[in-house]
Amino acid sequence: MTITLPDLPYAKDALAPHISAKTLDFHHGKHHSAYVTNLNKLIKGTDLAGASLEEIIKKTANDDLKAGIFNNAAQAWNHTFYWQSMTPNGGGLPTGAIAEKINADFKGYDKFIEQLKNAGLTQFGSGWAWLVIKNKRLEIMKTSNADTPIAHGLQPLLTVDVWGMPITWTTRTGAAAIWIPSLTILSIGISSTLISFKSRRKCI
Repeated sequence: MTITLPDLPYAKDALAPHISAKTLDFHHGKHHSAYVTNLNKLIKGTDLAGASLEEIIKKTANDDLKAGIFNNAAQAWNHTFYWQSMTPNGGGLPTGAIAEKINADFKGYDKFIEQLKNAGLTQFGSGWAWLVIKNKRLEIMKTSNADTPIAHGLQPLLTVDVWGMPITWTTRTGAAAIWIPSLTILSIGISSTLISFKSRRKCI
């Protein structure tokens, strides 16, 4: 199985003005694409060549000899999941089962957003802020670089990419400044279909 770069689930200009078309073109077309290309080179001719991204991640996590494979596989998976965590005209207050679960586990939507923001803003360097299911409860976690919840047996529902560098050609602001506006396009609605705690569809 060759790992492929998935298409964005929306047009490149669909998230503007929060994330510009030029930023998406670079982030997806070059940055994300490089992880996929590197991974295919690293697994060619190995027992991982026919595996899915999730399988590769789980088989190489915490294996120093396969750190290069893990890093590229996890970053490819994380980025695919990140694109799916946003939607044009997304954001706003969640409704239905996910809203009830957020209120139960975070004691309100505002506290949930505050914890998610804090996870991203306190992540040193590049990494990710996540909404995950742990022991049937919603929790916020952050990971550094390529690390990912599925390497720890957790089910992610939502993520935000935290870049340790300027990531927009529109305003030339730093990661912290652009990260918070990106919360306005998070697709809480997508997560409402996942609250039954079933496995998220694979990103391959």
